[in-house]
Amino acid sequence: MVEDQSDSSEFVWVNDAQESGQSHVEVRGTVGLPSDSNDEEEGTTVQMRLPDELADEIISLYDELDGDFYQRYGERLEPNQLFWANGVQVMLNHADEIREQIGVK
Repeated sequence: MVEDQSDSSEFVWVNDAQESGQSHVEVRGTVGLPSDSNDEEEGTTVQMRLPDELADEIISLYDELDGDFYQRYGERLEPNQLFWANGVQVMLNHADEIREQIGVK
C-alpha cells in the first residue's frame, strides 16, 4: 500500500504509477492550508481521478472562494469541513442532474 505523503489539505490523485505499485503520489495543487497535526479529523478519505482541466477548475474555484472567505471572516476556508463537504452536499442535492448527464435517468 502506498503511503499518502501529503497533508489533508492537498489535492491528491491516484496516478497509473501508484496503481501499478510504484510509490509515487502526485500533488496537483494545494487546496487550503495544512491541517494542524494535533487535530484528529473524522471522516473517510475519498480519492478520485479527474481530468487535469477539471482539477484546475476545482482548484481555481477553491482559491476564489478562499479569497472571498478570508475577506469576509479573516481566516482561510477550511477545505475538508467547508469546501469539500459542502461541495459534495450540493452534488447530492442535484443527483437527478448527475443521472441525466451520465444517461441513467
